[in-house]
Amino acid sequence: TKARTLSETLTKARIVVLLVLTFLLSSLFLYFWSQAHNDYNDFDWFNFETLGFWFPWSLVLLVIAAALFTYISLLLVLAVCLLSEGQRLYLHWSHKMGIVVTLAFAVSATAVLSEVWSKEWKTLLLSLQVTAPFLHVGGVLFMTLLSWPIALHFFRMNKRVHQVCLLGVYLGVLFSLYLVPLAMYSPCIREAGTLGPKPTLLGHRGAPMVHIYISMTLLSILSLSIYNIIINSITIYI
Repeated sequence: TKARTLSETLTKARIVVLLVLTFLLSSLFLYFWSQAHNDYNDFDWFNFETLGFWFPWSLVLLVIAAALFTYISLLLVLAVCLLSEGQRLYLHWSHKMGIVVTLAFAVSATAVLSEVWSKEWKTLLLSLQVTAPFLHVGGVLFMTLLSWPIALHFFRMNKRVHQVCLLGVYLGVLFSLYLVPLAMYSPCIREAGTLGPKPTLLGHRGAPMVHIYISMTLLSILSLSIYNIIINSITIYI
């Protein structure tokens, strides 16, 4: 009985680790490819020159990545719900194949695109300067929401070693998220007093010419409206 229980625990742990790993890699590829949208045309041209016919392969790749990410996310949510309620985690063979296919797709697609378009990683790093604060807040909120299911599963565990491992992994990830802002650089985060003066009419601080352009645009629209009114009045009078 103990051997069977240990085997089931190890199998459950392997499935959870595989699910989390697949989720992370699929989310990485989805973010990577979504941030490379400016080069979709180059990707389609590359495939056109290779295959000899035109097809929007970039959008197909994006849709497949989004669908597989959604599928893995649903499986992960269901796994967390089952574990928090003390239920055994049994996956149908079709879902196991789906996890393997998603993992293979994420790894192979990332490897191929990194080999062909290695410059896209620079784009991803630049995009993180803008999205990193929001991703960080989302990660902290996600870990906070995950604390309740983990606590339920923690108290249902029978062995102290498993409890220590689960709590150690969770606290390690949580503390790492708390320390991320120390190594984060984003132009969206500025110290007080470092922004330029606020425009007198309309615009954003840091872009002092915006209000001039907007003023000129509004003046042009107003002049055009007055011109149309005068022309229409003359036409009606005549």
